[in-house]
Amino acid sequence: RAVLSLNLDLKLPGPIVNDHVSEPGTDSLDAHSLILPRAALGETKIQVTKADGSDFPIGSAQIYRKPNGSSRSKYGSQTAMKENVSTDYVPSSSATAVIFKDVITQEDGLSNVLDAKLKVDINHVGSASDLNGRHFEIGAYVEMTNIHVRRVEWAPTPTDVGIDFSNNFFSGMSFANVLHYDWRVVFYEKETGKRLNFIPQSDLNQNSTLTFTSLNPGEFVWTEQSDINATYNADYVTDWQFQEGNWITANKDVFDQENLGERGTGQKGYTSKTWGNWVDPIDHDNLSEWEDRLGAPTFGRGAVAYTLNGTSHTFKRGTFSSGGSTWVANGSGQIELIDPNVTNNKSVSAQAIAGGGAKADKNKPIWTSNDLHNQVVNEHYQGAPFYYYIN
Repeated sequence: RAVLSLNLDLKLPGPIVNDHVSEPGTDSLDAHSLILPRAALGETKIQVTKADGSDFPIGSAQIYRKPNGSSRSKYGSQTAMKENVSTDYVPSSSATAVIFKDVITQEDGLSNVLDAKLKVDINHVGSASDLNGRHFEIGAYVEMTNIHVRRVEWAPTPTDVGIDFSNNFFSGMSFANVLHYDWRVVFYEKETGKRLNFIPQSDLNQNSTLTFTSLNPGEFVWTEQSDINATYNADYVTDWQFQEGNWITANKDVFDQENLGERGTGQKGYTSKTWGNWVDPIDHDNLSEWEDRLGAPTFGRGAVAYTLNGTSHTFKRGTFSSGGSTWVANGSGQIELIDPNVTNNKSVSAQAIAGGGAKADKNKPIWTSNDLHNQVVNEHYQGAPFYYYIN
């Protein structure tokens, strides 16, 4: 008789594993200058319960943890969300997916409420400053409730729902067969666990701004919180009112600017009037599309920024698009991103002088003059260095 011993590292879903995620306590720290960078990678913990906090049925929700090094792809299928990390997220990031099994009961395409609460903790998302100017690392606690789900994709199992979180808060999250949900975030000091109480500043550059990005037509963000103000570019973003059943086409080839259809009487939300192009590089001056990539110069055309005030911040997020899997991202700062076409002044000089300055400094010593303007460098080169300045 032989005894066979196997040591297999199987990445199979088991009963839901609760990480016992807790909201930060009531102790708070006054703060400003929220920064959510691309480079911040944290440890992600997830706890799933019923909406009332009781245990979720075993087997009805399954967690898939996908480490850095997993295959990367778009989430075009349930298998892709289970096994891969989205290419929409920053490189070197990991992701965690929660798959809810057979939870969509409506058959006519309209939504029903998923009886679930997701609590997510990412222990490093960026940094902030206190009122004394001390700079410190922060984490984020996120809670998702009131989740409305609908049949849109994942045949032959369109009754399943997927929600996926990047461990890079800036990269955001993805979802499938979800209509909309309440999304609440509390930022906290990583070292002490104190929740951050964001105080508006007289210097607007020090305000803490949370920006929701990649809002393709039908994908939206909204808040009823009276102390949070929205900023957006009205040339590209509008406040719309949606209606279940009046889905906005996901085919950008037949979508014209502002072709959002008939205004409904249901959920309100800010959404883009033009399409984000996530496949082909586009001309920066193409007003009918914007680049749907993290850090792209026109990414801000599909963005809405809110100035944070207080310790807890609640938004409604989702999509009334007829399309499938949806990616939504988070950023800090205003919606105006770096514009590569902004005029600057370049100087080439044979002099090693202090360089720099803005237009207002043109007549001051710090301004670098272009003493080789319209001249050929090779005609002057005799083995000595030249200096290139950007003002």
